[in-house]
Amino acid sequence: MLREPVHHLSSLQELDNGELLQLASSGEALAWKQLITRFEPLVRSVARSFGLNEADVLDVAQLTWIKLFKNLQSIRNAERLGAWLAVTASREASQLRKGARHTVELEQVPAQLADHSPGPETEVTQRDTAQIIWAVVDELPARQRLLLRTMFRDDARGYGEIRDTCSMPIGSIGPTRARALEQLRRKLDERGLGLQNL
Repeated sequence: MLREPVHHLSSLQELDNGELLQLASSGEALAWKQLITRFEPLVRSVARSFGLNEADVLDVAQLTWIKLFKNLQSIRNAERLGAWLAVTASREASQLRKGARHTVELEQVPAQLADHSPGPETEVTQRDTAQIIWAVVDELPARQRLLLRTMFRDDARGYGEIRDTCSMPIGSIGPTRARALEQLRRKLDERGLGLQNL
């Protein structure tokens, strides 16, 4: 059940994802800002794992938030919102890497997207989502597991470092990553964490 209207961001920190989604879909700007605060680090981390520069990471994040904005009322399992955002960001980053850049009209972008500042509560929220995803990553074959863990590190420096860490030719990084992400997606789907269940 939706709580009384909230007018302070500090009050929104106590709401669960479902309540925030309901408030955001009804036009509550602070609820939208709280969702971004909660999940922006995850979205950017996924984008960085594709070896994108910071400008492209920001593009992926913006496109991911636009996708969520357009689907606010169709998210069926708010507890899995982190997984939905991670998969969406992966798809956007993959399309960007392939050169299929999106063109977004300015009027399509909600004003709330401008502020990407994470709050202090983000670390706790993201830890739970990260634990779920990494538990599934641990079920992948060793080569794929090492590649994903190397690529998802915040301090990863690009394909040269990935090549050295994983003892893998640069030419095989992309195909191996694609296979690993596809297996990860299937395993998340099997657990009800995929896009169609959110």
